[in-house]
Amino acid sequence: MFSFDATGKPSVVALADIAPQTQVLALGDAGKMLRVNASENGLELRLPAEVLSDIGAASAGHAHAATYQPLDGDLTAIAALTHSAGRRLVSNGSAWAADDTPGSFRNRIINGAFDIWQRGTSFASIAASAYCADRWTYYKGTTGAVHDISRSTDVPGTSPTEALYSFLVDCATADAAVAAGDLVILSQKIEGQCIRDLVGNTFTLSFWVKATKTGTYCVAFRNSGTDRSYVAEYTVSVADTWEFKTVTVSGGCPTAGTWDYTTGVGLQVDFTLMAGSTFQTTASAWQTGNFTATASQVNACDNVANNFRIANVQLERGAVATPFERPSYTDEYERCRRYFRIIDGANGWAYNTTAWNGMWDYSGMRATPTLSVTGTLSISDGIAAPTAQSSSNVGVGHSDESAMRISAGNFSGLTQYRPYYIDSSSSAGKILASAEL
Repeated sequence: MFSFDATGKPSVVALADIAPQTQVLALGDAGKMLRVNASENGLELRLPAEVLSDIGAASAGHAHAATYQPLDGDLTAIAALTHSAGRRLVSNGSAWAADDTPGSFRNRIINGAFDIWQRGTSFASIAASAYCADRWTYYKGTTGAVHDISRSTDVPGTSPTEALYSFLVDCATADAAVAAGDLVILSQKIEGQCIRDLVGNTFTLSFWVKATKTGTYCVAFRNSGTDRSYVAEYTVSVADTWEFKTVTVSGGCPTAGTWDYTTGVGLQVDFTLMAGSTFQTTASAWQTGNFTATASQVNACDNVANNFRIANVQLERGAVATPFERPSYTDEYERCRRYFRIIDGANGWAYNTTAWNGMWDYSGMRATPTLSVTGTLSISDGIAAPTAQSSSNVGVGHSDESAMRISAGNFSGLTQYRPYYIDSSSSAGKILASAEL
């Protein structure tokens, strides 16, 4: 692993257990490097400049062919890089780049591993603009195509450390004729304050994809005003086979257009399955308008046999796609809860014989959430049997910066001012709090 010294020059971090004929260099004292002898565990401290002077010299005693030859290209490329102290040097396997992004939370996509599904793990005939996996929406316009979405255990790689789940889009009703206004996309909206440093700075999207239909697909990046769009193409080469893809946006986001750099939509990332001519543009450049594809985009909705999966989606600053960052489950769950929570328990009191009020702390959410309810609620005083609503009803009585008073009606037989709590064990419904973008 590499780091930069105080002068901004790259150096190589020390490696353990150096064995004979190991082709490595390691950082020593005062910016020197450890040279590994090709025939024994002899270690020699040398300055980076001295090491580079050895390359090509092949002079006696330097064991150039055995020790340095495999590193010639890398060291020459590394030596040409300058950057700020404390930053990282990253490689995609074929090229080096200086990376400005901190090592932790460099992925701007939340739930890119599709581990968090608070709303459920399968959605039959999902509605347009509906959320499914946390932070991910399914959108369609005018098309008659219908899809089922679910969490899938069909994943790239063989180890659970690589991926546990993927995002599956299964075509339930096909639409073979693409009209001008037809559109099917999978999207994540990234909060504005999380993309400010992408303005004028190159960023890279990487992901795994497995699709039944081969051909050209598109990903799109759009701003909050949908008046600036960048469309990139990628190719699915083999049907129903996991393939790794990267898309690099050189120069990052522009300043022209309507952008939100605070708590609104900063950048929307779209995976396109179908797009009519209204949403088509040319690839690999920022365009003025609202676009999600090129004319080469396949219609992945033309057959009920079509499946589309993505996994390990990552968007990061820089020109190199680094290995997928996997935060702890707890960290990722809390990041999702900034935008959506299920209130499965709250304490309160009977406002009268038919209505219940309760206080709920929503601190940490992006904005004051809107409430909805699935099914009917049940409340209990801890003594008598739970009391259920006759029909769903929930609202906000009052809210401030971090707390709100929840009001729910359509109960009967409550004792006014008696404490009651939502009984999640017997309740048929849940209160949903959304601060989605």
